[in-house]
Amino acid sequence: MILFSPMWLLSGAGPPPEVMGEGMRRVSDVLPLTFAVRSLQDPWLGAGSNAVDLALLAGILVVAAALTVRRLRSA
Repeated sequence: MILFSPMWLLSGAGPPPEVMGEGMRRVSDVLPLTFAVRSLQDPWLGAGSNAVDLALLAGILVVAAALTVRRLRSA
């Protein structure tokens, strides 16, 4: 919850990015939840699917799964 709450607030799922300062927007651009929020919001708002955000989410999934497998095998 310590990581989720700030990530949720900065990702655009809470307040929209337009009301955040420039520094907070730069931080939010690298958070994984931002890609998930945009992947859900764009089709919902009629902007179509965002292939770049979906590809980044898939890449994060692959890296996280590989790290998990490596960590569990060494334990």
